[in-house]
Amino acid sequence: ENSINCYTAENAVEFFRQLSDFKGGRIVVTVGLPHKCPMIPLEITFAMHDFIQDRGLRDKTEFYYTYPIGRVHSLENVAKWAAPEFDRMGIQYETLFNMKEVDGKNAQVLSEEGGAVKYDLLVAVPPHKGQEVIEQNGLGQNGWIPTNRTSLHMEGEYGKNVIVLGDTTNLPISKAGSTTHFEAEVAAENVAAVIKIGRSVRSYDGKVFCFIEAGKDRATYAMFDYQHPPQPKAPTGAVHAFKMAYNQLYWASARGLL
Repeated sequence: ENSINCYTAENAVEFFRQLSDFKGGRIVVTVGLPHKCPMIPLEITFAMHDFIQDRGLRDKTEFYYTYPIGRVHSLENVAKWAAPEFDRMGIQYETLFNMKEVDGKNAQVLSEEGGAVKYDLLVAVPPHKGQEVIEQNGLGQNGWIPTNRTSLHMEGEYGKNVIVLGDTTNLPISKAGSTTHFEAEVAAENVAAVIKIGRSVRSYDGKVFCFIEAGKDRATYAMFDYQHPPQPKAPTGAVHAFKMAYNQLYWASARGLL
C-alpha cells in the first residue's frame, strides 16, 4: 500500500498517475528476487528518469535504485553495462539491499542489512512466486517444479512424460517470455521426435533473449544461454524501433496474419 508497481493493468495506471502528479523529491526503487522479466528494474528506472526529465523536474528529483546482490543486476555483464548508464544519468544506487519492510509512517524502506532509505515515491519490483497448488500437491518447493535443465522433463520418477516450461520450472534462469518461447521450440520438436522415432533429438541450452529499454527512445538487448553470458551493446534508436515493431508483429503472427 506504500509503493507502486507496473505488474497489472490497474497498477500500471496508478503508477502513471502518481508519476504524473509527482512534483519532486526522492524516487526509490526496490527489487525482490526472483522477479518477472529480468530487465524490468532497469527499464522502469530509465523510463522514469526520462519521463521526469521531460516534465522539467529532473533538477528537483533524486533517483535511488537498490538491488539485493552485490551489483545492480543479477547478470554480471548487464550490471557492468547498466552501472555506467546510471552514473551518466545521475542515478544513485545501493547494492546488497534486501528490503525487510516499509515504514510508511516515516516514509522509509528498511533493509535486512540494517539500512534505511527515505523516499517520497516508492517503486517496488515484487518478488515472483510459484503456484500454491504445486507446493500443496508436493510437486515442488515454493511452488516451482524441479526440472531437468536440458531435457525440460520434471525431475523424479513421474517426470518421464511431463515437460515443464516457463515460470513453472525451478531453473535459475530468467523468468521471461522468451525463455518459454525457446523452451517450447525444444519441447515441440522432442514430442514430435518421440512419436516418430521413439527418442528426443534436442536439448534446451538455456537460451534467453531480452530487449532492454534504456529510456524513452533508446534500447539494447541481451541474448544469452548456459554457456554464453549476455554482451549488451550501446543503446540505439534502431533497436528501440525494432522492439516497437516486434510488439505489433508478434500479435499479428499469433493471429495467423504473418
